Amino acid sequence: MVLLLLFVLQQSLRIERERQNVLESLRESTERYYSLVEATTEGVLLVLEGRCRYANPTFLKMVGYTSRQLEFIELTDLLPRDSSNQAIWSRLNRLDREMLTESESFDGVLKHADGHLLDCVLMTNPILFAGQRGFILLARDISRPSTLHGVEAIYHAAQSSPIGIFRAHASRRATVIEMNPAARTYFSQSQPALADLFSDNREFDAVFQQLQHEGEIREYALHLEMSDGSIRHLALSARWVSDESSQSAYLDGVIEDVTTVRQQEAAREALIERLQTSLLFLHEPISSLGRDLLICDMNTPISQLARLMTQRNKAAALVSMGSQGTVIGIITDHDLRARVLAGNVPLDSPIYTIMSAPLVKISENASIYEALMQMEEKGVRHLAVQDHDGQIVNVIDNKSLMQFQRYGPIVLAREISRAMDAEEIAHYVERTPLLAKTLIDSSAYPRYVTNMLTSICDSATVRLIQLAIEEFGHPPAPFAWIAMGSQGRQEQTLLTDQDNGIIYAPAGDTDAQEIKEYFLRLGKWVCAGLHRAGYLYCQGGVMANNPRWCRALTEWKSEFNNWIQISEPQEIINLSIFFDFRTVYGDDGLTGELRNSIHTALSGQEPFFHKIAQNALAFKPPIRLLGNIYLGGASEHGGEINLKDAMMPMVSFARLYTLRQRLNLTHTLERIKALADNNILLISSRDEIIMAYDFLMQLRLQNQIAAIQAGRTPTNLIQTSRLGYIQQELLKQAFAQITAVQNKIKYDFGKVA
Repeated sequence: MVLLLLFVLQQSLRIERERQNVLESLRESTERYYSLVEATTEGVLLVLEGRCRYANPTFLKMVGYTSRQLEFIELTDLLPRDSSNQAIWSRLNRLDREMLTESESFDGVLKHADGHLLDCVLMTNPILFAGQRGFILLARDISRPSTLHGVEAIYHAAQSSPIGIFRAHASRRATVIEMNPAARTYFSQSQPALADLFSDNREFDAVFQQLQHEGEIREYALHLEMSDGSIRHLALSARWVSDESSQSAYLDGVIEDVTTVRQQEAAREALIERLQTSLLFLHEPISSLGRDLLICDMNTPISQLARLMTQRNKAAALVSMGSQGTVIGIITDHDLRARVLAGNVPLDSPIYTIMSAPLVKISENASIYEALMQMEEKGVRHLAVQDHDGQIVNVIDNKSLMQFQRYGPIVLAREISRAMDAEEIAHYVERTPLLAKTLIDSSAYPRYVTNMLTSICDSATVRLIQLAIEEFGHPPAPFAWIAMGSQGRQEQTLLTDQDNGIIYAPAGDTDAQEIKEYFLRLGKWVCAGLHRAGYLYCQGGVMANNPRWCRALTEWKSEFNNWIQISEPQEIINLSIFFDFRTVYGDDGLTGELRNSIHTALSGQEPFFHKIAQNALAFKPPIRLLGNIYLGGASEHGGEINLKDAMMPMVSFARLYTLRQRLNLTHTLERIKALADNNILLISSRDEIIMAYDFLMQLRLQNQIAAIQAGRTPTNLIQTSRLGYIQQELLKQAFAQITAVQNKIKYDFGKVA
């Protein structure tokens, strides 16, 4: 009896602690996602299987309905099928037939409850929830009726407008002759000119020629670096105006600060990503929870069962009968408490006297969401999991299903931040392959997976730095820990090494050698912790434990100038890694100052850009004349393609052109999009490069996950002979895009290889 009481108390305390932890995590996640959706300035409508399921307050205010009324109206009552909405309805009809994943925006109209139409910008984001297909509709009202009358009213409105309004001479630099106060904030010169807004004179010349030939430009994207180091995103619109009386030409236009809009767009994408991630776990099959059973014969004494459940740390056991081991019931820790302890059943009684029957079963291919729903409908806490042959292979309970969300990136980052030592950090990082597999299997974009993997590495790095500071004492000078390479670009995969460094800024009267020794100790401690967590040492030594990559800010600036002057092959490789740096921990101002110094040093260094361009041409796509993939078989890795090498031309291309344009971005896809925004790339080329990048990255991640599951070391090598027909065709298209990227580099920089 004492043994049974101890077992029951132990199980009860453990279950209560775990239940409280799960409930707290779920409550925090729910409140965060709900507040984000409720607070957004855009209307949000959730539609599942053609029915309106939820709308935030902004959307309800736009259309004049209440949340209760929303449940009884059709989608066509909100989104009428007329010519204005032809494009979006065509998109929605495709959603019913195809598995679309990309979001898309349209101009359209929404119908208010009183019947009038609202001009809106509408965006659809396809989702799949609990087997139900649907979409999230984002809406922004763009109806702005004018109430201005008369020239005087317009003048006063222009002066108080938050949008910059200007008139400039249609001359070489487009000197500004009139502007309102909002426009003045974008110029620091005493004689402002539109050319001052452009980082490259060639870019301004191209825009000026476009104005001459086409008469106008609309919402041309500009990135203006302010005196405090911050970046403002501007949209420039202008028209070429001829004054026949004075035979002069002017440029009349507006400058709008769209920084907040860009931030809201980024926040919206992050919100959608978080919502999708939170749903991914509910779609995970039950088979992901593994197979582990405790089965006892029906005549086993209750006391023996209690010991076995304690030893195996099980909350339930199955009861079998006969030589065939037919399962006839289940006993849970709740049964032991309610029927044995409370009912005073003798401990030597056979277990069939306290079992629950019949079993409630579910297929191992069912999703976690389906299991939770079945538990709710049947009023049970446990389900028996059976395979395709009908054999019971596992028992699951509602507690284990709810705990499955603990593998989410947000919760995982929180656990890492609370780790007490490097071993505990390494233990948490081990969960990342399962999380990456869940995201990939749920059709998440590869960029979301690599962002997640990088965020976990960042969390591990930050916690290791904090533990190192506790070990070595407070830093003797301000410093920044920087990530470079794939971590700097936020493009880490499951096979990655370290590329990091330290920038510090000692005061003039301090012991420089003592400060350097402190940061080298810190660098060695953190790099060792990262290596223990699976982020291997860099073979080239590009790490903060190396004096070359742990320097004072002045030394960094001097070393960079040396790199430019020497430009040897190894220095070019170092620069390729270095140019992707970003702050992970510490004083971001040091990173910004170094970046500004780099831009200044590269000004006018056109021959240096030609040398950097060579890196993008090193990989030769294995495509024959007729478009077939050709792989030699005589080499060590004959018949295989290194996907990391295959992606490098796109990564190098994005790095090269953004560096030349002085765009402070690190992620390859963000760089590609910025190049299109700055008219360096055509929109069609941007989309094709992104498609090729996403395909190769997804193939790379899938290959690594498959290797880990098979117990092999992940690599970047893939055998094309094992790819299906569709994948091989997509691979050919990706190689064709890589060739196009390399041809552009050759054209812009001459024959560099």
